[in-house]
Amino acid sequence: MVADFRPDDAGRFLYVWDGTYIINENYIGSNFHGNDESYLALLVGSLGWAGCGYCLTATDANNSWEDAEALRADIVANPDDYYLHMAIKSDDNASHCFYIFGSEETKFVIGSKSVYDGPIYENFIRNGNWTEFDIPMSRFATALSTITCAPGVNIFAALSENIAGAQLNLDAVYFYKKTDIDNDTTPNYATLTGAVDNLTSITIPETITYEGTTYSVTGIGNSAFYQCISLTSVTIPNSVTSIGEDAFAWCDALASVTIGNGVTSIGNYAFRSCSSLTSITIPNSVTSIGEDAFLYCDSFSSIVVENGNTTYDSRESCNAIIETVTNTLIVGCQNTIIPNSVTSIGDYAFSGCSSLTSITIPNSVTSIGNNAFSFCESLASVTIGNGVTSIGAAAFSYCSSLTSIAIPNSVTSIGSEAFCGCSSLTSVTIGNSVTSIGEGAFVECYSLSSIVVESGNATYDSRGNCNAIIETATNTLIVGCQNTIIPNSVTSIGDYTFYAYSSLTSITIPNSVTSIGEWAFSYCESLTTVICEASNVPVLGEYVFDGMPLAEATLYVPAESIDDYKAADQWKEFGTILPLDKAPSAVENTRLPITNSTKLLRNGQLLILREGKTYNAMGTEIK
Repeated sequence: MVADFRPDDAGRFLYVWDGTYIINENYIGSNFHGNDESYLALLVGSLGWAGCGYCLTATDANNSWEDAEALRADIVANPDDYYLHMAIKSDDNASHCFYIFGSEETKFVIGSKSVYDGPIYENFIRNGNWTEFDIPMSRFATALSTITCAPGVNIFAALSENIAGAQLNLDAVYFYKKTDIDNDTTPNYATLTGAVDNLTSITIPETITYEGTTYSVTGIGNSAFYQCISLTSVTIPNSVTSIGEDAFAWCDALASVTIGNGVTSIGNYAFRSCSSLTSITIPNSVTSIGEDAFLYCDSFSSIVVENGNTTYDSRESCNAIIETVTNTLIVGCQNTIIPNSVTSIGDYAFSGCSSLTSITIPNSVTSIGNNAFSFCESLASVTIGNGVTSIGAAAFSYCSSLTSIAIPNSVTSIGSEAFCGCSSLTSVTIGNSVTSIGEGAFVECYSLSSIVVESGNATYDSRGNCNAIIETATNTLIVGCQNTIIPNSVTSIGDYTFYAYSSLTSITIPNSVTSIGEWAFSYCESLTTVICEASNVPVLGEYVFDGMPLAEATLYVPAESIDDYKAADQWKEFGTILPLDKAPSAVENTRLPITNSTKLLRNGQLLILREGKTYNAMGTEIK
């Protein structure tokens, strides 16, 4: 034994920051060693956050802080020989942050998420049983080399997640040097870090032997099987507790995965783009599933979370993974039926699910996450429930089979690029409660021909059945389509408003417009006739007409302003610029009957007289 740091309630003691942890007087069960003896049993108090430290003070008769300094120096000199041992148990999902020798640079987290900026080391099964950890000191050698132990040092400290009532149960906390104990009891753990080329099938062993030493296989490392394109089946044993980031990403042929019931964490992107994988079963031991762990597994037809899992579920045989506490659906598939108890659909939950053809979002759902259904190329029918209030950025982007969408009156916000690239979308109805529409929400919707904002919306409108979305307060037209008729009350055309509408052949810009945003008409490849009634040349953003056939296009403007347009940047690029009285019949453009109609030019504005009424060039009656 290098040093004895056991508490003596004088110079060596455990303290708790005021008002944080409280003693858990109801702890039950034996300690880590199986004996009916005490262990550290604390609860997070009403303040939310909680912390404690084991302190070595100057009043310690044995000067233990000097022993701690000697230990720190020896760890720095021989980092591969030392381990920190600890045991922890709980039946809740709180995470806990620890650090040693008073250095916050040695932080590490036991749990499913980072707390107090500590990196996650590992998680544990929340079943009320003890889980043992042997943490290599080599991970802290650099940090420990920059400090010196002195009286008052916290040789070990703990901080718990700010959840009142969360448990911190600790036992058997000590440092040890592996050369000090019998080799048979040395904890030898191995992480699988790579695979041979052309591997087709693997059953990962529970133990491996290397140079006479046997190691328990407890982890699959980051990118261990990344792009093993011939791998078709994997069996993961019960000894494995963690699957690293990108561990099986882009294994295109992987069709069968069996995950052992010792796994507690599945890393970010772990099975991303495993396009042949048709089913997955999540054991009840799993407490952490990383970001986009199953992204673009587009052949999924069956998803099951085993009964008894306290963190995730697949309630009502829904073929999905739901985060139980938050009722958030985080992974779906082509056969998912969203239960009416789900309140949110997580980011990327269905992204890339190319076989999904229809989805009904129940009234219980209040939010649809970013990219939730992006790149669902076969998704043709979407019903959004009346409980949804927000649709995230790119939520339905590039759903190229979607033909219509009705945004219910419950929705208040539509994220940027929410329906971007929905190339078959022909009609959109915006509910009367929408107050925010993000940039590019309907950009690249090339087939869009009908746009309606329901009456009563205080933020947006589609005045005069114009087939557009107009921001009411600013009179800015922000979303247009191939059938849009710009009202004479619009003062600005927003960025990307008509971007890439290849079927748009002509447009009339009324006299009221003073500015046009960037990329507004760019890549309208068939747009060859532009009638601009504005006497004052509208100010243009960048690339307004980029990608248009400008050399073949004709611009019609008020006669007295021709020279101004010919001198203005971007406008001057039109192949032909002519006065308004040479413009094609606005009656024909707006499908007004031409019988008994007369055209005339007044103050540079083209007017149409018919049956005692006067219309402007885009067919709106002037009263």
